Amino acid sequence: MRALRGELDAQKEAGGKQLQGFQDTLIEVEKNLSFYKNRVIELEESLRVLSAGGLAVGSGDTTPSGKTKAWTTHLQDLQHANGGLRLEAVYALGETGDSDVVPHLTPMLLDEDLFVRMATARMLDDLGVKSAVPALIEALDDVQGAVREAAVVALRRITGEDMGFNPVGSDVDRAKRLKAWRDWWKRKGDDFLTGR
Repeated sequence: MRALRGELDAQKEAGGKQLQGFQDTLIEVEKNLSFYKNRVIELEESLRVLSAGGLAVGSGDTTPSGKTKAWTTHLQDLQHANGGLRLEAVYALGETGDSDVVPHLTPMLLDEDLFVRMATARMLDDLGVKSAVPALIEALDDVQGAVREAAVVALRRITGEDMGFNPVGSDVDRAKRLKAWRDWWKRKGDDFLTGR
């Protein structure tokens, strides 16, 4: 009888652990469902906005036939509270290869999220568009060395210039080199943009 009771207790304990495992899994599933439900609501709202003529688009955001470019669907996510969605939007816009995304990307160099700012500088580097230079120069003053590094790499590739800026140099040296970039832009920016 004792052996039977011991076996019964052991099965109860194993069943309790298994039940706890099922409960933990159920909690995770509920969290995921909640996330996806909210994402579906956001996407439905985006579709409503777009179908109503929605998002403000710039002059370069339409095709020659007047249709809105596909990448404009990512513009709303640039303002999303979730940094991960902003980061995805930066990558999606940068990967289009369309220079018309630059005016939408450059403000992201000021985003609160380090990874968004860093990715933005890298995407602007990949795009190689001259109009991004002033914003990249200002990104040299970012508080994070990784953002400064991405910005200076982009500036060197886009402009062909090198002011000796060291993203991890002393504050004094960085300020001096940042001033050199700003002075260069004041002197040569117009000619650089027009190709003179």
